[in-house]
Amino acid sequence: MYRHLFLCFILCFVATFSLRGQDGCTDPQAINFDPAAVENNGSCIYGATQYQMEQRAVLPDMLEEASGAAYLDGALWTLNDGGNPNEIYRIDTLTGEVLQTVLVGALENEDWEDLAQNDTHLFVGDFGNNLGNRMDLRIGQIDRSNLGNLIVSAQIINFSYSDQTDFTERFNDNDYDCEAFFFYQDSLHLFTKNWVDEKTRHYTLPATPGTHVAQLRETFDSEGLITGAAIDEETGTISLLGYTPSGVNFMWLLYDYPSHHFFSGNIRKIDLGTGLTNSQTEGIIFIENGAGFVVSENFNFLPPRLLHFNTRQWIGDITTAVIGPIDSDEVLNLEIFPMPFSDEVILTWQADRIENGVVEIFDLLGNLVYGRNLNNGEEQLLINTASFASGAYLARISDKNRIINRVVLRK
Repeated sequence: MYRHLFLCFILCFVATFSLRGQDGCTDPQAINFDPAAVENNGSCIYGATQYQMEQRAVLPDMLEEASGAAYLDGALWTLNDGGNPNEIYRIDTLTGEVLQTVLVGALENEDWEDLAQNDTHLFVGDFGNNLGNRMDLRIGQIDRSNLGNLIVSAQIINFSYSDQTDFTERFNDNDYDCEAFFFYQDSLHLFTKNWVDEKTRHYTLPATPGTHVAQLRETFDSEGLITGAAIDEETGTISLLGYTPSGVNFMWLLYDYPSHHFFSGNIRKIDLGTGLTNSQTEGIIFIENGAGFVVSENFNFLPPRLLHFNTRQWIGDITTAVIGPIDSDEVLNLEIFPMPFSDEVILTWQADRIENGVVEIFDLLGNLVYGRNLNNGEEQLLINTASFASGAYLARISDKNRIINRVVLRK
């Protein structure tokens, strides 16, 4: 049976090269992965995926309403939300200790909710809108070179939403609250926190001081309240962080999307547990190689927290998933045999092309079932797979520059 299944996989991958342009799901981790597909049409469906973030630290009481995150020059920054001092804080990524406090002039903390960044500036989002009636939505733009000072000035980006016409006061009962944004390709991208329909709307806004209209681009059923957003500049992966009214924490991963249509590519939900283990998840930022930090504000009697995550097990170069020997610098010359395997599988590669290498194997729900760093000069790895259940797996080898995914089968 598995031999026939394996041959089917081979034939499907051969078809990849003869059916150029075929649309379908190109992610090997998806339930409906189509090996013959070349163009991703956003149809991928994923099984339920649970993930527990690592708690790095309990944040100090002065950050009990931590609400956003940015990572600048190796330093993690955060802020408190509405009603708190107009200050941003640089914190230790291991202890959560506040290392530096910077006062932001000319930007009262009406309801600060998130931080964003580009190469030259840090952006402070003063766009929290629990009542839905704010007509003074704004973002502060701070020159990054001034962050060593005790006080910094902020230029102001004033804005309104292109589709909002009703400004009736409705506390936590409106769809124009916002707590999440990031900078990408010359624009600021905002994601609303919809209290009523629990969806999110994506808007774009010029990243320049002045008065602008945030243009509505697309809407997505986020199945909860979005409180943070980040983009991994290396891969283009977007994470939307949030929670449900019942206290379940989650992140959506958006990747392999066309242009600025973030909701038209692969969309995968990662359940993160509840407020009992994470507190209330509010801010998120990527740092490198799919890893990043989440900051949480206090949740009932539970303290604010600093959490660490890694999305590497779900995100890679999904278009290079192939079966059979490979001989290319780009894909690290990885060979896997026998295929299908049983109680053991052997991986080989060229050691002189690997730097900071990692080997990982995932089941098709995205759970890591094997992982090991590679030693310098190592060219072969024998993995005991006797405990693996029969079925398909995703094998991955990567270094600091390259990643390749391979679909492999256990008899």
